[in-house]
Amino acid sequence: MGLSGIANGAIPPMKNLSHALVAALAALMFFAGTAHAGDLEVACAQRLAPTRIDVVPVYAQPVGNYTLSYRELTQRSPMGGNAKTLGLTEAYLKTQIQYSYSGLESPDGGGCSRPAIKITLSFDPLLVYVGKEFQPGTCEFQHIFTHEQRHVQANQAHLAQVASRLRAELVQYYGNRIVYGNPKVVGAELTKQINEVWAPRAKAWMELVKETHSRIDTPQEYARSATACNGNIQRVISAR
Repeated sequence: MGLSGIANGAIPPMKNLSHALVAALAALMFFAGTAHAGDLEVACAQRLAPTRIDVVPVYAQPVGNYTLSYRELTQRSPMGGNAKTLGLTEAYLKTQIQYSYSGLESPDGGGCSRPAIKITLSFDPLLVYVGKEFQPGTCEFQHIFTHEQRHVQANQAHLAQVASRLRAELVQYYGNRIVYGNPKVVGAELTKQINEVWAPRAKAWMELVKETHSRIDTPQEYARSATACNGNIQRVISAR
């Protein structure tokens, strides 16, 4: 935030983005019948495991740090200009994608498969800073801390929204349909889709939380901080 406000770095350009992909694992079965398409379709429908899609939001416990001065927080904050940062929330995005496929391979090299995909999304660690000039238990600390909690809540709410949206799109795309073709080839295509479509999409949607944070850090909020606690926050800054 500004001069006497509370700056927030709620996702300063996606700090330490961690993205883990677990290589596709195949559960291959073999179709010993004829290569007749109808026989293969029946076998696939009967023997393949159903498509499974899980998108799991993981809510990290916020960790408080009240040992840095507001000047140190200002240097740490992504906000430029003359803003003085009294409190800061840093969120580190992590995504983990695990996927596998259940496949049935026919003697002629064809076959069929269905995927199982699990994506875990989190902001972890989730760090909340309040300048050490404002001691816990004081009105000033509580004012700044309450503001930062709004950013924490925004992160958690956004996490749930992205998880729900991503799962809906994955379910719509994959459904429970059977994908025909050699399972190993289909598995390679699944790996490509994960890398080139779903992982970037998850990251892009997660980064949209910045828009929510900008609606919290407003000029009106800056002005409110200037007069909060009988103007003590402003006096502390002006005296240093």
